[in-house]
Amino acid sequence: MESSNTEIDSTEVSEDESCEEQDTYISKYRQISSSEDECSEEEETYLSKNGQMRTSVDENSEETYMSKNREICWSSKVLEQEGPAMVPAQCVLKKRPTPGPTKSCISQAQDIMSTFKLFIPKSMEKIIIDRTNLEGKRRFSKNWQEFTASEFDAFMGLLIMAGGVESARESAISLWNQKTGRTIFRATMTKKRFCVLSNVMRFANPESKVLKKSTDKLAAFRDVWDTWSSNLSIMYNPGHDITIDEHQVPFKGRCPFRENMPHIPSKSDIKLWAACDSRSSYCWKVQVYTGKPPGEETEENLAKRVVLDLSKGLKGQNVTLGSFFTSFDLGQELLKKKLTMTGEVRCSRPELPSDFLISKGRRLHSSKFGFFSNTTIVSYLKKRTKNMLLMSTFHKKPQISDRLDRMPHIVIDYNENKGGVDTMNKLTSAYSTIQKTTHWTLALFCDMLDIAAHNACVVWNEINPEWKTGKRYRRKLFLQELGEALVAPAMQQRTRLIRRFVGAGVAMERKDLPAPPALPASQGKGRSGCVLCDSGKAKQTRVVCNTCGHFACHPRSSVSKDLNQQVWTEQHPLIYPKPY
Repeated sequence: MESSNTEIDSTEVSEDESCEEQDTYISKYRQISSSEDECSEEEETYLSKNGQMRTSVDENSEETYMSKNREICWSSKVLEQEGPAMVPAQCVLKKRPTPGPTKSCISQAQDIMSTFKLFIPKSMEKIIIDRTNLEGKRRFSKNWQEFTASEFDAFMGLLIMAGGVESARESAISLWNQKTGRTIFRATMTKKRFCVLSNVMRFANPESKVLKKSTDKLAAFRDVWDTWSSNLSIMYNPGHDITIDEHQVPFKGRCPFRENMPHIPSKSDIKLWAACDSRSSYCWKVQVYTGKPPGEETEENLAKRVVLDLSKGLKGQNVTLGSFFTSFDLGQELLKKKLTMTGEVRCSRPELPSDFLISKGRRLHSSKFGFFSNTTIVSYLKKRTKNMLLMSTFHKKPQISDRLDRMPHIVIDYNENKGGVDTMNKLTSAYSTIQKTTHWTLALFCDMLDIAAHNACVVWNEINPEWKTGKRYRRKLFLQELGEALVAPAMQQRTRLIRRFVGAGVAMERKDLPAPPALPASQGKGRSGCVLCDSGKAKQTRVVCNTCGHFACHPRSSVSKDLNQQVWTEQHPLIYPKPY
């Protein structure tokens, strides 16, 4: 009996000692966490051995959560700070530019075509025309027809119109077919010429020594890309909320930085990073992801580097990010640049506490907040198996909405602003100009046209809010008018058209072109052979075409009494089609 009593007494003593020891460690841990200092290794070891990353005494006491990397102690109570519940003081700007198109952009956007031309600089246009002509002369020598600025506009216009009718992926044979195709394609350019330009179009000199020795995977497109992308941020002042996410260009050909992605419909694509205005989805800055440089290791801080690059030039905005980008270190770097951050966090991030990852035993729609210095994290149980983890340097207090699902304001703001890039992706892919091609440079060029047309549409609608109001397909009408305006000069310059390809229904009256002055058929020209008849069978005639001055016999021309002997010929059926 004595031995048993002795054992019981020793057990009680050991339990009392352990309780006192535990209370001592807990009190020390509270003092350290309240002073926002890092926890000592001895305390961390003790807490980890006991499986305890959180301490609490009662409901009103402060709870602390240790991060998985043991570097951050998150507090359940808001740190005492003055000011509003959002926006750190260092990120508040006294003077912010008015969101929307810049003053220079508004002054130059006179019509739809001029608005689009703001995003296709003349320097970029000159690079493409010069290097395409260089490649054409190399391949076709004397048979090459000079590539001009009006033909370049017509080429872009045909691509935009093909995308506007969702026919960009169709073959040229189908688009130029007399029965199933569209007449304006045959009227603007021959099918052969369009295919030749698609194959010959170049954006860099292939024989350049700099290009051959360069380790830049984008060297064949770098000059055009830098000229174009730097122009996007000049034309528009973004609003308070910016979204950064990825943008894909579907491509299955050979490319040094193409990515295979089995989970997407295209299976493989070229990846781009884009920064868009969350409200208007205007693409403010974009960057091509070319992978790791040859002979070097994979970039460790890729997500951090991409966000810092795309946010250059911004101040006072809140950047909304996906789970790939969001991290504690990135939030601190953005604060130094007077930018805040809101984004979803991956559960594998080391700065998160383990308690925030557990959803078992929690009430549905419950929220758990953590605060550290200028950063807030929240764990929101949206569904029984859906635990949303978000991090923000924009929000400072645990505000919860009055909705039935009790959603925190951090989650609401994130859901409202996360779709900036996704909206741009949907709009550009709906009327995409990307052709079936094996040249990755042409695929990127078509994507540039898509983004440029999208930005031009955003700018045009903000400058002219009453344009086509009440119509749900305003963007389609914008692309249609833009394509027609781009091909109009090339259609006027064509001197030889076959009427059976064009037809009488595609008159240029839709372009509102002025008719040439009426000219009597026999004014001072004498007689000459018809240029439209077969050689050796040309009939002598006095009838002259008012547009080109060529002679045309009576069977191949028509005289209108209403227009004072105005003449129609088969050479110009688009401008003045025959009345039969």
